[in-house]
Amino acid sequence: MSYGISPVELKRISQSNRDRKYRAKKKLEHKRLIEELETLQDQHETNKFASLIDEITSNAELEAIRLHDSLTQNQTLRANVDRMNVVCKLLHDWVRSLKPSKRITPKGSWLHSTLLAHPAARVHGYKWFSDRIYHAADSLLSEPPFENSVEDEMQHIMHTELDEDGLRTIGANELRLQRTHFYDFKATAHLFWNYIILNNFVTSSLTTSSWIADSVDSKLVYHCVVNEQTGTTLRRILRMYEEPNRVVITFASIANDECYPWTDSELRTHGYAWAIFERVSDSMTIARFSTVHSAPITPKGAASLEQIGQIYGKSAHGIEHREAYIEHVRAIAEKVYLTGFRQLTDAFAEIVIQAATQPPRGEHDDDDYAVEFDLSRFAD
Repeated sequence: MSYGISPVELKRISQSNRDRKYRAKKKLEHKRLIEELETLQDQHETNKFASLIDEITSNAELEAIRLHDSLTQNQTLRANVDRMNVVCKLLHDWVRSLKPSKRITPKGSWLHSTLLAHPAARVHGYKWFSDRIYHAADSLLSEPPFENSVEDEMQHIMHTELDEDGLRTIGANELRLQRTHFYDFKATAHLFWNYIILNNFVTSSLTTSSWIADSVDSKLVYHCVVNEQTGTTLRRILRMYEEPNRVVITFASIANDECYPWTDSELRTHGYAWAIFERVSDSMTIARFSTVHSAPITPKGAASLEQIGQIYGKSAHGIEHREAYIEHVRAIAEKVYLTGFRQLTDAFAEIVIQAATQPPRGEHDDDDYAVEFDLSRFAD
C-alpha cells in the first residue's frame, strides 16, 4: 500500500523504472555490439593483411616467372641475332671479294670463291653457287648451242689463255651435248639425278671413287670425286630446280673449301655445269647438258701446261713447241670427253628406255619418280 502517492505518480514511477531498465539493456547491447564490431574489424584487418600478403606473394611469383621467360626469350633472340651477324659478316666479306660479272665465264672470279666451313654460311654458299649457275644457264639458253636442232649432238671445245708468263696454256675444257628421250621430263630428270649420284657422270678415266659429303635435302647435295691415279679431286654442289615445263640440275665444282685443306700434290678440278630436261610432250623430253672444267689448280696456283698434259697421259716431250703440244693435248682431251660422255649418255638412255617400257604401276605422286630398275649393269 502506497502512502501519500497517487496512482498517477505510481504509474509514472513504474514507467520510469521500465524505461531505465530498457535503456540499461540497450546500452549493454550497444556495448556488446561495439565490442563484436571491433572484434570483427580486427579479424577483417587480419584477414585483409593475410590476403594482401598472399596476393603480393602470388604476384611476385607470377612476375618472377614472366621475368624468367622474358630473359630466356631475350637471350635466345640475342643468340639468333649474333649468329646472323656472323653469317652476314662472312657473306659480306665473301661477296666483297668478288668482281661483279654480267655473265658466267670460264675464268669468272666467283669460281675461286671460298666455300666456308661455318654450317649456316656453308648452306648459303651451296645455294649461292647453285643459283649463280642456274640463272646463267637460263640466260645463255636464249641461244641454244645447237640452234634449233632436236637431233642428238655433242661438241667439245678447249679454251686457251695466257699464263702469268705470257705463254699460251690450256684454260678450260667445255662440252655440250643434246639428246632426246621418249619419256616424261620430270621422270627423266629424276632418273638422271640418281644416275649422277650412283655413276658420277664423269668418265671412268677421270675418277676412281666418289661419295656424298653433305646433304641439305633431297635436291641439294655436296658430292666429292677423287682420282687417286692422277691426284685430281672434284668437289661439287648438285642442286635440282623444278619448273612447270622443265627441270634444271646445276653442278658447281668448288676450287676452295675450308672443310678440305689443300694437300701438297693435289690437283683440284673446278668449274660448272648444268643439265636441262625440257618438256616437248607428255612422252618426249629434250635434254641439254653443258659443262666447263677449268684447268686444275694446285696449292700454289694454276696447274702448269706440263701438269695438265700429264693428266691426259702426255709427257713433257715437245712442250717447248707450245702450240703443237696444246693441239696434241686437245686431241686427247676431245677423245676422252666425247668417248666417255657418249658411253655414259648411251648407258643413261638405256635406263630411260627401261623405265619407259616398264608396265604401269598405278597412280603416283608427281614429285616422286622413283622408278625401280637394275643400275648395277651400268656401273662399269
